[in-house]
Amino acid sequence: MKHILVVDDDSPVRRLLSNAFSHSLDYAVLTAVDNGSALASIGNSAPALVTTDLRRTGGTGEEFIESVRINPATRDIPIFIISASVFANGQFDPRVFRFRIDGAFQKPIPLRELVECAGRTLGTPSDPLLALIHAGVESRVLDYKERVDLSTRSGRASLAKDVLAFSNSDGGHIVVGVREASAGVFCAVGITNEQAESLEVSRLNKSLRVFLGHDLCVASVVVTDSAMRYCVISIKASTDELRFAHAEDANGKLFLGRIYVRNDAAESAEVRDGATMRQLVRRLSGKKSEPW
Repeated sequence: MKHILVVDDDSPVRRLLSNAFSHSLDYAVLTAVDNGSALASIGNSAPALVTTDLRRTGGTGEEFIESVRINPATRDIPIFIISASVFANGQFDPRVFRFRIDGAFQKPIPLRELVECAGRTLGTPSDPLLALIHAGVESRVLDYKERVDLSTRSGRASLAKDVLAFSNSDGGHIVVGVREASAGVFCAVGITNEQAESLEVSRLNKSLRVFLGHDLCVASVVVTDSAMRYCVISIKASTDELRFAHAEDANGKLFLGRIYVRNDAAESAEVRDGATMRQLVRRLSGKKSEPW
């Protein structure tokens, strides 16, 4: 059985990667929470690709990678590191490269780039947009909406607030056509043809321009999967300055002079504490220092 092994002690991360890989690559996905179960899984059937975090209970990712690499039967399996500890001072931490890995990705996970790299590594076609639609877990870089209302000023302002928050953070994607059926449980429901037309990239940017100005634009693409349509809106991270609203709307909860970011609860929110502001300044200055 062609499969990918995901090793992570965080249940939402395992679910996100399992959904993303299974929908965007022609591979089954197995998961493990610690080194013992991961090595047992590899011993039963060698995966085509392994992803692992670095810091977890039940043995570290470093120890796991070393165990895989010293075994002649498994040493050539491609391995991706997915961790909050990949960067140091804006660059890949040099300690990452001693493991002879095939990819390294910083959390929050950039799904589109991860799936594209996995496809190249496996030599198989991949569809990163399907990974975004079906990941099923919101994060600082991924947001789901069942609908967006561009027919009203408040609806446009609400979406503009999300765009500003993504731009002031790590960038990311908004997928329209996914309903939150219950807390943290998402269901792909698609959008109407009328909604898809309103989200066409030039129309979308025109709708948001009064709030975002002319120098902050988004990309959008309509995707069809299983006869249903979705729209993926992509926002780049601002690398040199903070982004502020050019107009406000109280009903859309968008106000002038306020800084919006994506927080760890996967929400677009105002900066209200010094720690978040320091993190924001560090990102804009290119300093990403995380404990190993």
